[in-house]
Amino acid sequence: MVNQAILPIQRHRHVCQTVLVCLLVLAAALGWPVEARTQDLAADRAALVALYNATGGPNWTNKSNWLSAEPIGNWEGVTVTNERVTGLSLRKNQLTGTIPAELGNLTGLQKLNLHVNQLTGAIPTELGNLASLQDLWLQNNQLTGTIPTQLGNLAGLQRLALSDNQLTGTIPTQLGNLTGLQRLHLNNNQLTGTIPTQLGNLASLQELTLQINQLTGAVPTELGNLANLLLLWLGGNQLTGSIPTQLANLTSLQSLWLGSNQLTGSIPTQLANLANLQDLFLSTNQLTGAIPTELGNLSGLQSLALSENQLTGVIPSELGNLANLVSLWLDKNELSGTLPLSFANLGRLQHFHFGENAGLCAQADASIQTWLNGVFDVQGPDCVLSSAFVPVILSAFGRSNSFFTSELTLTNRGSETATLRHTYRAAAGRGSGKATENLAPGRQKIVPNAIDYLRTLGVPVPTTGNRIGTLRVGVSGSSEVGVMVRTTTPVADGRAGLAYPGVAVADGFTEAVYLCGLRQNRRDRSNVAFQNMGTSGNITLRTTVFSGDPQAPGSHGMPNMTLAPGGFHQYSGLLATAGFSQGYVKVERVTGTAPFYAYGVINDQANSDGSFVFPVTESSLAGVRGLTLPVVIEHPNFSTELIVTNFSDEAKVFDVHFVADAIGTPDKTATVTGNLIPPGAQVIIPDAVQMLRESGAEGIGPRGRTIAGAAFFTAPVGDLSGVVIGARTGSPGGGGQYSVFYNAVPYGAAFDQEAWIDALQQNEENRSNLALVNTGELDGSDSVFELGIYNGHTGQLVNTVNGIRVSARGWYQVNGILESYAPGTTQGYVRVRKTVGNNPFLAYGVVNDGGAPGERSGDGAYLPARR
Repeated sequence: MVNQAILPIQRHRHVCQTVLVCLLVLAAALGWPVEARTQDLAADRAALVALYNATGGPNWTNKSNWLSAEPIGNWEGVTVTNERVTGLSLRKNQLTGTIPAELGNLTGLQKLNLHVNQLTGAIPTELGNLASLQDLWLQNNQLTGTIPTQLGNLAGLQRLALSDNQLTGTIPTQLGNLTGLQRLHLNNNQLTGTIPTQLGNLASLQELTLQINQLTGAVPTELGNLANLLLLWLGGNQLTGSIPTQLANLTSLQSLWLGSNQLTGSIPTQLANLANLQDLFLSTNQLTGAIPTELGNLSGLQSLALSENQLTGVIPSELGNLANLVSLWLDKNELSGTLPLSFANLGRLQHFHFGENAGLCAQADASIQTWLNGVFDVQGPDCVLSSAFVPVILSAFGRSNSFFTSELTLTNRGSETATLRHTYRAAAGRGSGKATENLAPGRQKIVPNAIDYLRTLGVPVPTTGNRIGTLRVGVSGSSEVGVMVRTTTPVADGRAGLAYPGVAVADGFTEAVYLCGLRQNRRDRSNVAFQNMGTSGNITLRTTVFSGDPQAPGSHGMPNMTLAPGGFHQYSGLLATAGFSQGYVKVERVTGTAPFYAYGVINDQANSDGSFVFPVTESSLAGVRGLTLPVVIEHPNFSTELIVTNFSDEAKVFDVHFVADAIGTPDKTATVTGNLIPPGAQVIIPDAVQMLRESGAEGIGPRGRTIAGAAFFTAPVGDLSGVVIGARTGSPGGGGQYSVFYNAVPYGAAFDQEAWIDALQQNEENRSNLALVNTGELDGSDSVFELGIYNGHTGQLVNTVNGIRVSARGWYQVNGILESYAPGTTQGYVRVRKTVGNNPFLAYGVVNDGGAPGERSGDGAYLPARR
């Protein structure tokens, strides 16, 4: 059978004199519109040349073959099909200038991709002529003007991306004609007006992103018609009204962002119908009501953001069913109650913010606390009844071959189990983290090495190197938990160091504090450290060093230091830096709102023993007429150094009354009157009893016997505002002096009825003393005390000692309190209760190195009583 398609060619073969003539005859025989196709190709080439010239072609990143004799299909980014330009892709190619109108002549164009360039000016209306266009990508440029309504003519358009430009005006309603559109991205522009209801006609639409514009009005209910929609992002606008329940019809939806608008009303329970939803962002609106329990049915949900609304009530336990949840934001609402126990099932959660609500907190339940410890990013409060801040714990090398570790004592004197949430913030050695443990009622736990212990609880502290940081102990379940730390270093004959209590966060400082008694000389050096006690917000602290020498006054400002929450900083050898041999330091907050703490340490240059210097505020001394120094001692092996600091700008006069049984006066008091300290001065008296002797105080007698008692400093005229009294009692050892430091207590600040002393020990390495002082600041009456002694291991009251009588201004000490009154108790705590008397009292303990006097170093650590 003859092929009819080639017969016309055969009839004209005899006239084919040249190849060109043959091709023309062939084209005509097949019905090709030769002249039209040649014209179209020429027009396409002209349009491309116009684009090159309008957009800085010579500066393009890649311009291979452009404007050359090569076929335009070989030009960079150009696709030619059947002699027509069907594709043009020049993304990320450094195009500048404006899009020429001539691109509208590329009538065969199916894909136009010019995104991620620096194009400016308006989108040509002529692009509406590209009847074959399927993809129009112009995002990430600097285009201005409005969206041409003519784009609504592109009936075959499937993807339209104009995001990340500077487009203004409204969204054309004509875009609702693009019924084949699958993606519409207009986000990150400056579009205004309402969202056209006509967009609800885009039955094929899978992605609609209009976020970060200036759109107003309501979310159209017609958007609920978009059955194929996978992604709906309308956030970052000014949309009002409620969330349409019709959005629940979008059963294919995977991501819904309506955040950062002005939406009101409640969260529709119907959203639980969105079975494929993975991300739900409703934050930063004005939504009210409760969180729907039905949201717990969204089993595929990975992100749920409801923060910064006005949501109320408790968190529904059903949210604990969202096993795939990775991020949950509930902060800045009016939610209350505690976290559902079901949240312990959210094993994939990595980001959880629930702070700044109306009482919402994480309860003490062990499963919840353990779960929270495993969440990477948690911001929200515990349901704590109290919180103690430990200014430093460490495991670190010091000078003179010293190596300091911190013993941690936790005491629950309440009747309920306490849940303790430890938050360690590393200052050296990394390893910040959290851990939770329970402490049974009445129990006292003494941990020899706090850093190692935290690591056993799961805090990622390194096993080696210098590790220094702060510790916050949040307490729930019982409000009667005390924290004490004793930091020591091995010495030739035992251990030496100092003790300090955890400070209630509520007692953190906002006003300036003073650290007095510091010195730098051949025997001693002084360090100063300070901390941010807050859980949020940085603070900046200023440190000023003052010379205590009235013959050489002066001050030296240290650089301001900014600390993050829980942050720690230490100035070592601070007085040497300032060039002073002795003085005091003022630490004050200059920016931020969080409380802070500060302390000083006087270290012996020979044996590295430390004395903890407590901070004092100006307000705590305002109008004070007297101060009680707990004890002054002269003993063949011990003596008391006295420090008097006047940081006020007025000279102060004071009398000293030293009361001790060994003083040979009728009232057992040695008195020196009319002592004057100039403004800004600090006096360090190496031996307080010898000073009294040399000042002519009656009843002291010669050296050689033991004199021990309290000292009272009173103002004969005016007051003692700005006067800090401190003492350091010690004995020779280790080539230097083993000492313990303590401050005088202002009148009015002592205990009235009850006090507790924790962290007492009696074993082969330690023994503990307990002392009482009747301040006598009200009258001359005696006080009678009862001591309740508790075994820290069992939490049981093991003995009650009654009838301890202390005269006014009297001092009374029980040596070896546990050994004397609770034999077999190796560690414990004591309740001191005044049963008779009018005067306030002081109470304190001392842990000495050595199970008995004369053993080991004998160094003491001062344990202040707590309420």
